[in-house]
Amino acid sequence: MFDAPSEVWSALSSSTVVRRLWGIAQYQDRSAVLTLDGSGDVTFAAGTGVLGDATITAYGNGDSLVPKTRRDLLAPYGQEVSLFWDVILRDGLVHTIPVGVFRIVGNDGGREVIERRVVTSSSGSGVDANGLLDISGTAVSGLVDVPETPDGNGLVDLTGTGGTVTVIAEPSGVGSWAVTVDLADRIRMLERGKRVDVKSPTTLSMYSEMQQLALFPMVQTVPDVSVPKSLAYDDRLSAMQDLADLGGGVLGITRQGALTIRERDRWLTETVPDFDIEAVIDFSRGQSDDFINDVHTYSPDGKYSAFAQITDPSNELSIDNAGPVTYEHSSPAYTSNVACQAGADTILARLSRRRTAVVEAQIDPRGILLDLGDFGWLRDPVQGRAALGEVSRITIPNDPTGAVRVQLIVAEEA
Repeated sequence: MFDAPSEVWSALSSSTVVRRLWGIAQYQDRSAVLTLDGSGDVTFAAGTGVLGDATITAYGNGDSLVPKTRRDLLAPYGQEVSLFWDVILRDGLVHTIPVGVFRIVGNDGGREVIERRVVTSSSGSGVDANGLLDISGTAVSGLVDVPETPDGNGLVDLTGTGGTVTVIAEPSGVGSWAVTVDLADRIRMLERGKRVDVKSPTTLSMYSEMQQLALFPMVQTVPDVSVPKSLAYDDRLSAMQDLADLGGGVLGITRQGALTIRERDRWLTETVPDFDIEAVIDFSRGQSDDFINDVHTYSPDGKYSAFAQITDPSNELSIDNAGPVTYEHSSPAYTSNVACQAGADTILARLSRRRTAVVEAQIDPRGILLDLGDFGWLRDPVQGRAALGEVSRITIPNDPTGAVRVQLIVAEEA
C-alpha cells in the first residue's frame, strides 16, 4: 500500500476531492509531460504475467505528440509512460501519488486539427485577429467570417458579397491533437524477451539469479534464499516465477517500475490489516464446477511428491461426493516429501475456498493507494457487512469522479 501522509488519506476519503491524472512519456533521453482526459482506466490484476495495464488519451494544442515515426514519444518501440495522480489539498498544496511505469504497446494513430492562416486576398486589408476578412470598399461593407477549411488549392470562395472574393490560405501548424495509447507494465518485457542465455543457475542466490534474468531494475523485499542447481530455465518469465516461488512469493512491480517479490496468499496467513475502508460490496456469488478437491505437488525431477484431498463425506466438495478434480503444482522449493506435503495442504486449503470467497466492491478515491496483495477490511455500512481479505484486482478510472473498483479474496466475513 502506498504510504501517503495522513492529510492525503483524509482528503481522499471524500469523493469530492480534487485530483488530476497526468503522465510523463519517455524514450531514451527525451521526455514530455502528458495532459490526459478522463477516458479509459488503469487496472492491476494478480496473475502470472502482466499485472498492470491501462488505456489513456493524451491531448494538447500545438507541439503535437501524435506518433509518425518509430522514435516518437508515443510510439510502441520501447517508449514508456509514467502515470501520476495529483491530489489537491484544502490549503492548495499538491500531493503527487505515483501510479506506475508502463510500456507503450500500441496507439490508435492519433488525430490532428491543422490551423490555416490567410496569406492574401483579392480585396480588403486582410484578416483580423478574430479570423474575419475586412471587405469594406467592396459591394458589401462589413466583416465576413472566413471558412475554416479552404478547398484543395487552399482557396476560400466567399460568395454572396456582391461579387466573388478569393482568399489564399496555407497551413500554419497543428491547432489541436489527441492520441489514445495502450499500456502494459514492464513484466511484458519478460514475456516477450523469452530467450535466456543460461539454462540453469550459475549462483546460489535467488536475487543474484533474478538480477541476471531481469531486463529492468529490481528491489529486494523478501529474504534471499539458496537456489538448487537442478533448477531448469525454460524461458525468462517462467524462470523468474520459479525463483520467486523459492522465496515464498510471487512477482510484483513497484509503482516506480522496479521488479519485486511480494508475499503469496496473504489472505491465508495474514492477521494485521493494511487498510480499513468503507465500500459498496457485492456479496453475491454464482456457482460453477471450477472447484479443486485433489492436489498433487512434486519436485521438477519427480523425486519428491505428495497429495492432499478433501475426503470428509459431509463436505459436498469431497472426492467421494463430487468426484476428483485435480490441480498439479511443481516447484523447485519441493526438496523433500515433507515440503511437498506442506505445499499440497496449503494449496488445497487455498483453492478449495477461493471459488466462493471473492467479492467485488466500489470504494472512494483512497483506492488509488491500494496495491495488489494488500490485506485489509472493506466495510459496507448500508448492508452492515464487511469482508477481510487480500486485494487481487484494482481498476482505477481515469475520470476523477469515478469510483475505484476492487476485488478481494476473502479470508473472513463479518
